[in-house]
Amino acid sequence: MTLRVLIVDDDSLTLELFAEVLEHFNCACVGIPTATEAIAEIKQRPPDLLIADWDLGSTLSGVDVARQLRVSAPNSHLIMITGRHLVPLVEQTTELNVMAYLKKPFTPRELFSLIEGVQPPT
Repeated sequence: MTLRVLIVDDDSLTLELFAEVLEHFNCACVGIPTATEAIAEIKQRPPDLLIADWDLGSTLSGVDVARQLRVSAPNSHLIMITGRHLVPLVEQTTELNVMAYLKKPFTPRELFSLIEGVQPPT
């Protein structure tokens, strides 16, 4: 079964890298650059896996997107990414059941090791 992945990052190169890597592993990827668009997408079509950057360069963050995911699809998988220190992000997301945290820069192998074996939620 194909895993539907929503990637939220304001950096277009990061969106491209995620999509390129994940499509090699039979994932259907949707890349979105803003929290507002991501929240609308989650409400309309919740993903099996959300990969969200913490800092999206606006008043809404990846944490806000993750909170909407937990409302719309509480069993979906969640990976948070950041180029900053991880401790503040972990502190802000303890109640969100984050599957993993990924620090930028990362390698395709690191990404694959996180999603290997992830199945669509039941």
